[in-house]
Amino acid sequence: MTKSPTVTFRPATPRDADTLAALARETFTDTFGHLYSEGDLSAHLAEKCSPQFFRDALDAGDDITLVEDGGQPVGYSKVGGLGLPVAYPIENAQEIHRIYVRRSHHHQGLGQQLLDRAFASERLKRASVVYLGVWEENDRAKQFYYRNGFMPVGRYLYPVGQQLDRELILAQLMPAHEVCAA
Repeated sequence: MTKSPTVTFRPATPRDADTLAALARETFTDTFGHLYSEGDLSAHLAEKCSPQFFRDALDAGDDITLVEDGGQPVGYSKVGGLGLPVAYPIENAQEIHRIYVRRSHHHQGLGQQLLDRAFASERLKRASVVYLGVWEENDRAKQFYYRNGFMPVGRYLYPVGQQLDRELILAQLMPAHEVCAA
């Protein structure tokens, strides 16, 4: 694992919306683009990887961390309120919506660092449970999350354009912060 001394992590701001959108389009396409028709991929990128999508997420209070190497964007994470279709969500549930790193920066531990930073955030420190969704055939991502204490708790269909992908819902219970005495 080669680490660059010029890698930095910082909170994203609304001024980063264009940068985040370009990075999101690139990393999603590199990871999953081969699975979709051009129309489905284009529709998904327009809806979920646009500058407005990221401005709206930041305005809604989502925590987005941007990773840069030498000032160039190479990865990001997005954490916010629960959006997954969890049947019986636990109160104060939160969700890790995304962790993506450019292919050129894989195997440098950046995904783990983004996950660790997410768990160190005030948002997740206060959470009772943290959920995330992962494509059921993404074995590499599933193993990463399993190693980090997540367990499968459900399934759902995730739309990419007109295509519906089978996804797993993973969860990790967080340490209790208060004890209720009866």
